[in-house]
Amino acid sequence: MHVNIFDTKTDEELILLYNQFLEAEKNGAFPDNTELAKIKREYEKDFGAKTTLMLQIELTHVIADRWFKEHNKREMKELYIVEDVPKYLEDNSSYKYVVKANNYDEAIEMVKNKTGHNIEWDASLADNDDVWQ
Repeated sequence: MHVNIFDTKTDEELILLYNQFLEAEKNGAFPDNTELAKIKREYEKDFGAKTTLMLQIELTHVIADRWFKEHNKREMKELYIVEDVPKYLEDNSSYKYVVKANNYDEAIEMVKNKTGHNIEWDASLADNDDVWQ
């Protein structure tokens, strides 16, 4: 049964191996004296003519899985635009704030806390510029 050898590698080893893969891709061949060339020889036993394709798939799959696990831990927030029309501006000009928050109400609260202004939002008047999601 085939085992993805890249699962056993450290992040530092994966960086080295991916760099070796990029060099092989650029040069059109795997140099014999690299760790990736050794892995390629083992993969040839399982995959034959599809060795390079499977090596690339498994290497990038492990890298992508680790990246996803690291980034998926972060709280997923969205960007919102909050428009503030301070009452002291006579020409009704406004300030727009781009805020990263869980929802629009939270974004408004964040701007209220930052500016000290009482911002109200009427959802019935919303247009596409009010919220970026």
